[in-house]
Amino acid sequence: MLNSILSSEGFYYSTTYDLSHTLQRLSDTDPKFKASSIYERADTRFTWNKSLLTEWESMLNSTSSFKHKQTTSWNRFDYCVPIIQGYVGIISYPENLSDTIKGNLVYSLISRRSIHRTGTRFNARGVDGEGNCANTVETEQLVDISGHRFSFVQLRGSVPIYWSQRPNLRYKPAVLLGGSQLTSSITHSDNLTVNETEKNLEAIQANIARQHFHSLIYDYGYGRQTIINLLDQKGMERNLGHAYAMAVSALDEKEVKYESFDFHHECGSTRWDRLGILLEHLIPELLRSKQLHIDMNNSATIITRQTGTFRSNCIDCLDRTNVIQSMLSWCALEQAMIEIGILQGTVSRTADASTTSPLSHLWPGFGFRFKSIWANNADYCSLQYAGTPALKTDFTRTGKRTFYGILMDGYYSIIRYYLNNFNDGFRQDSMHLLLGQYKVMDVNGNLKPLRGPGGPPRRRLKNSDSEWFTQFLPLVFSFTLAMSVLCCIFPTAHWTEKATYVLFWGGASVLSALAIFAYGDDFVDHPRFCPD
Repeated sequence: MLNSILSSEGFYYSTTYDLSHTLQRLSDTDPKFKASSIYERADTRFTWNKSLLTEWESMLNSTSSFKHKQTTSWNRFDYCVPIIQGYVGIISYPENLSDTIKGNLVYSLISRRSIHRTGTRFNARGVDGEGNCANTVETEQLVDISGHRFSFVQLRGSVPIYWSQRPNLRYKPAVLLGGSQLTSSITHSDNLTVNETEKNLEAIQANIARQHFHSLIYDYGYGRQTIINLLDQKGMERNLGHAYAMAVSALDEKEVKYESFDFHHECGSTRWDRLGILLEHLIPELLRSKQLHIDMNNSATIITRQTGTFRSNCIDCLDRTNVIQSMLSWCALEQAMIEIGILQGTVSRTADASTTSPLSHLWPGFGFRFKSIWANNADYCSLQYAGTPALKTDFTRTGKRTFYGILMDGYYSIIRYYLNNFNDGFRQDSMHLLLGQYKVMDVNGNLKPLRGPGGPPRRRLKNSDSEWFTQFLPLVFSFTLAMSVLCCIFPTAHWTEKATYVLFWGGASVLSALAIFAYGDDFVDHPRFCPD
């Protein structure tokens, strides 16, 4: 299990640069913090091997050298190297590559995936009791040019209220608002259910949303939050979006601003130029929140700090979210170039700015490389959460939607369906094991019991019936489907005879397929570990 998760894409470490912290967090620290090892000062929210190094840390802390504070020429914690999961990409242009700009350009993109409420697509949704959201990723854009350094940070994360969406063989499983799907529930509209035991659901959701944003603003120092909610305003996502809007409606507008944009309705399959409508609303917030600007030519003087953060989400916080984040990062990059006099005018407010902006031509191929690095970021974040590369990356890479991109989206959607239903339980358990959120032994040294193969007790079959049923029914479906095909291929004496056979075996295959979907929970690969 550990081999499977560690061999996946997106683990990074550095012995010289602290990947777990943003440049602004590092700039606000004292000399003692900067003198400590990278492991000692690493942000534990993004340190994926923290649990694995716990015993090493204890051993090093107990050595006589530390007890007596003996001076050594090296820090023993240098052997403990923190690892992040996410994405790191770098674009570098040497000094002589541009005719108009002095100095080299280094553009870096770092995405850090949180270890809190981590997991796979349908197994990790919403928020936990401490306000930690599923699929929380901090993405930082770093620009180093002509002695100036800029840092622009964005967040993504699941809708920060109590909700879940357990896999059950359906392409889009029902969304549950409220606590756990293990309790009884009543049917709500639009394929959405609400836990009937939670009478004060709106108040509960508002409290946990308030706790979540309080942590972002004050505990982690992200400043004023601008919510970019990209959920559909119809269908299954509508009520989830409505619950989100209700939960944050009571929050102070000076601290949290809510912006909703129905991505699919506004843009459809090809009208992505309409993303400019959203940018018109977001650019003023971008200019208000600023970004970190350090003048290295003047003793590393901090010119401006980032005082607010965009927090984007769709239902998965992957495809739509990455499109918006890449556009905002381009706008922040333009603003940085305007501040140091490389560009003139104002920030672009069109969806294809990375193609048409003068900035894309200052360095050979920069616009294309910028879009490529953001598309790679989308693929890595998607692989880690959903198991496939991201959808809609043709727009991120080229600035427009293509027919080939739409076809690839369909292909990846099919792969996601298979992985989310038949593979993600194993991946979820692997993550819990790696992060130390599940211990194989209890405090007494005994093996901890596992859940049954069907996962949490939502299954409609008893354990004694489940194993033979889940093996027998797919065989029945395969056999009846094969017989239907054979009856269509081989000739018969009369067409009525063939029709009878086809109807019989075809009907049997349809009934067996309906039975499989009716008992979908029993066929899904559920997690079996019970995290501590």
